[in-house]
Amino acid sequence: MRGVGGHPMIKTTNLSFTFDGTLALDDVTLTIEYGEKVGLVGRNGAGKTTLLKALSGLIKPTSGQVEFKGKSVSKWGDDLFRHIGVVLQNPDHQLFSMSVRDEVGAVLQNYHVDKDPDDVLEQFDFTHFADRIPFYLSEGEKKKLCLVSILSYDPEVLFFDEPFALLDWVERNEIFKAIESLSKTVLVTTHDMLLASKFPRLLVMEQGRLIADGSFEEVAPPLEALGYALENIL
Repeated sequence: MRGVGGHPMIKTTNLSFTFDGTLALDDVTLTIEYGEKVGLVGRNGAGKTTLLKALSGLIKPTSGQVEFKGKSVSKWGDDLFRHIGVVLQNPDHQLFSMSVRDEVGAVLQNYHVDKDPDDVLEQFDFTHFADRIPFYLSEGEKKKLCLVSILSYDPEVLFFDEPFALLDWVERNEIFKAIESLSKTVLVTTHDMLLASKFPRLLVMEQGRLIADGSFEEVAPPLEALGYALENIL
C-alpha cells in the first residue's frame, strides 16, 4: 500500500556502504510498502545489520540513497527517530534505567510523549515487571521490554535485529506473535529459517548484495544454494 503522494514507506536506490575498505552493502535497491512485514535473512557478514542501520539513518551510505516516505533520510534529521524504532540484537545495549517503569518513562520523556509509563506497561501486560531491574530480566523479557518501550511512542516503522537470538522456542514464538500482531511496517533480520518462513516476504542477502526477494517458496532455491537445509520447512 502506498502512502500520501504515492510514495512507498521505504525506498533504496543503488545503496552502497564501505567500512574499513570492505563493501558491506553493494548496490542495494528495494522498496518496502506501508504495513509490510518483511524478513531479512542471509549468512553472517552478509550485510543484514548494515542494511538495517542504513535504512534507519544510523549510518550514512557511501553512495546511493535511502528514502523514507518519499524524502531522503539525510533530510529528516533527528525527526526520523520519532517515526522509526529499532530493537537491537543485544538488549543490554538499549537498556539503561534501574527499573522497568523508569525505562519506559525515560523513552516517553525523550520523545516528548505525554503518557504515564504505568499505563503503557498495563497496555502491554507488563505491569508485573514495573519495579524489576531491566538487566536482571531474562533475555526474552529484556527484548519484550525494548519492544514495549519503542511501542510507547508509536513509531510507524519497526526494525528488529535478530530478535529471536538466544531465546528458547517458547520465547521466540512469543516475540514472533508480538511482531506479527503489530499494525506497522516491520523489517526483521533473523537466522531462524522456521520463523523466517512465516513472513509474507523475505529478502536474502549475500556479500552485501540483495540476491533474492519474494515469498519463502520463491527465495528457497537461493537459500539452499547458500547451504541452508530447508527440507523440514518447505
